Amino acid sequence: MTRRSVSPEVAQRVLAMLASVVEPGGTGARAAIPGAFVAGKTGTAQKFDPTERRYQDDRHLAWFAGMAKAAEESFVGVVMIDEPRGKATTGGAVAAPLFARIVGEELNRRGYSEGTLEGLRRQRGENSEPSLAEDSDASPSVASGTAVAGRG
Repeated sequence: MTRRSVSPEVAQRVLAMLASVVEPGGTGARAAIPGAFVAGKTGTAQKFDPTERRYQDDRHLAWFAGMAKAAEESFVGVVMIDEPRGKATTGGAVAAPLFARIVGEELNRRGYSEGTLEGLRRQRGENSEPSLAEDSDASPSVASGTAVAGRG
């Protein structure tokens, strides 16, 4: 017996919030994959230096934790970059694009492209955002699948 930890309504609201992160202007906009539904959370944290006993202004962990759904394929993944270099060091700038690249390439490998995904959606009369309330196997994590991690 499966028991939900949150109601479908709360899960749907959280999913909508996570989807807004990937919309244009969101901190994770660079995680977007054309033709796929993507939602997630960006993060950037200063690293602690135990010798100096303080957080470092120039050393960070940057990550993007996300989910993607395209046709019948679902993926969940986390990309973490340890001490990204360059001007942009946030999760949205360095980890989100890597998430999009990894998941996008996996979708392509499985035979999905932007055109085929949009065509399938139109054929089924689906909108771009899946509904957790309609998916009996869904939970706030939406799907099981590929987990990814990286080190920069």
